[in-house]
Amino acid sequence: MPHESLDRLQQGFVRYVTDGGDAFEARFGKTARLFFEQLPTVFGLMRRLALDLALPVAERRLAAAAALYLAEPDDFLRETPTAGVGSAIDDVWVGFESLRRLRLAVGDAPLSRHVREPGSFATIADLAENVDVIREHVPSRVLEQLEKYLADGNATAA
Repeated sequence: MPHESLDRLQQGFVRYVTDGGDAFEARFGKTARLFFEQLPTVFGLMRRLALDLALPVAERRLAAAAALYLAEPDDFLRETPTAGVGSAIDDVWVGFESLRRLRLAVGDAPLSRHVREPGSFATIADLAENVDVIREHVPSRVLEQLEKYLADGNATAA
C-alpha cells in the first residue's frame, strides 16, 4: 500500500473530527470531545508504533490492532451514515486504552518520539490516563468485545 494511503486516511480522521465534533459533544459531553478531537493523533501514533522494531513484538501487535480498529469502519460498533459520529465512541476508547496500555508496558520515551506535533504527546498521554471516563459511553456488549480484542492483540495487556 502506498504511504500516501495512510496519510490520506489520517487526513480523513481530521476531517471527520472537525466536522463531527459538535455532534460528538452533544451526545457524549465536553470531556468526551477532548478525546474525539485527538483521535487523528492517536491513529498516527499507532500506525507508526506498529512498525517500530525497537518495541517488543507484543506492543507492536497491540499498536497494529489499535490502528486497524481505528481504520476499519465495519468494527464492533459500525460507523454508518445514519449512526453519525456517535458510533466512534468505541474507536475513541480503543485508541486511548491502547495508548494507556502501551505507556504501562514501555513508558513514554519510545512512544513520544512518534508523535510529530509538538506538545501533542503530553495531551494524548494525559487523556489516556483518564480513559475510564469514556468507558461509560461504550455499550457494555461492545466493551466486552473490545477488551477481548485488545487482550488478543497483546499478551502482556494490563
